Amino acid sequence: MRNRLLDFLVCPIEKTSLDFIKWESKLDPLSIDETLRLKRLGGDPRCYTENIISGLLVNHNLKIFYPIVNAVPRML
Repeated sequence: MRNRLLDFLVCPIEKTSLDFIKWESKLDPLSIDETLRLKRLGGDPRCYTENIISGLLVNHNLKIFYPIVNAVPRML
């Protein structure tokens, strides 16, 4: 899961934002062309280089969490 996805994920029950706890991640560097293209479009290259492998998305209000397993958020 890319870091930038956190801006779009919400709790499926309450439709509110989620807190994030990262356990494991890895960096996938961008090529020079990809970095230049992102800068031209106004994007932040750091949001595209970190791949989150495992962690949690947490709704503190309802006291529930959604795990991130093998880079996929499980929100069922």
